[in-house]
Amino acid sequence: MVQLSHSMAAYRRTPSNSQIIREKMQILRSEQNILIGIIGGFLGSLIGIGLWALAVAIFHRPVFWMAIPSSVLVGLGVHLLGRGIDKGFGIAGVFVMILTLLGGGILTSLLIPVHQTSPGMFDSIFRLGKAVTLNQLLAALPLFNILCCAIALVVSYSTSFRQVTREQLLRESKLRSAIQQ
Repeated sequence: MVQLSHSMAAYRRTPSNSQIIREKMQILRSEQNILIGIIGGFLGSLIGIGLWALAVAIFHRPVFWMAIPSSVLVGLGVHLLGRGIDKGFGIAGVFVMILTLLGGGILTSLLIPVHQTSPGMFDSIFRLGKAVTLNQLLAALPLFNILCCAIALVVSYSTSFRQVTREQLLRESKLRSAIQQ
């Protein structure tokens, strides 16, 4: 009887699954940083736009399919540096990706005329002062390009935050308790 009451007391001290999940989610939320995540997204964006410019320089044509790898870089930047688990990090990734798409579109409209008139890529730096109209941007957006941009927005949203399941949280807490014993 004494042994039974001892095991009942140990059972009462063991936290429930929902309590473990709440505590673990609280820890994960305390590690989040949206500002650092946005900075990470912009770093990914700069790398993506650089690769986009390289692809335009190599192929001498608009390459809006480069929006998809750029979106992975933006999403990973937000994800890895921001360490977010909330949907707000996905929205931040989409915001940075929209700016990336605009930057890639402007860069494409600047680089294509340069390749049509001269082979030097660095001539485009001097064209940055030239105003790019909305009509020029829209002319570079056929249906395939719009589809690539839509895919890029979805990818940047889904890769910008950690998707944590109840099972992962419980498995991790059980592993830690097993290691501690």
